[in-house]
Amino acid sequence: MSIKRLLLLSSILIIIGFLFLMLQRNWLIIHVAYFPFSPSAATSSKNTAVSYQKQIGIDYYKNNAWVHEECTAMWHENDLAQTLKQIIKQWLNVLQDAHLLRPHVAVATVAVASTNSEAYISFDNTLFSKEMSIRRKWLIIESLCKTIRGNELTLQSLTLLHHDRIMDDDHLDFSHPLSLESRL
Repeated sequence: MSIKRLLLLSSILIIIGFLFLMLQRNWLIIHVAYFPFSPSAATSSKNTAVSYQKQIGIDYYKNNAWVHEECTAMWHENDLAQTLKQIIKQWLNVLQDAHLLRPHVAVATVAVASTNSEAYISFDNTLFSKEMSIRRKWLIIESLCKTIRGNELTLQSLTLLHHDRIMDDDHLDFSHPLSLESRL
């Protein structure tokens, strides 16, 4: 093989390698109707999601009676986990404003099983203070379940987590999923 051919082959391979590097780092974008390795092909189904504001109902127990409050939240038509997260954020805000929950509790992550029947809700802080009675804790849990049922989500059970681990409480056992069926 002559030196000219070797230099030509080496330079072609260097150019091809540099093109692949530019494609990988998104320095070079090739727009083709269907290019299976592009990031837009993998996310094209997510772009069709519809989000809008919707009136939701929040239920909670205060002064020996159930209270129903209406508020707005973002509703994600094709993303049940995001919709549930928005509902729980509103639920937390309402209960904290009513001084029923300890302050500085926020929902960290929400995951929904592929069957859309079970949800895993992780909070950044525990929902209950050590001084709360068992009855008050159960009413808060029932408030969450009633709020989710009232907004007609397709869920059947919840697992409550604290920092992505099973929530720990001295009085209640959260190691099993909570059914969304009415308990009261």
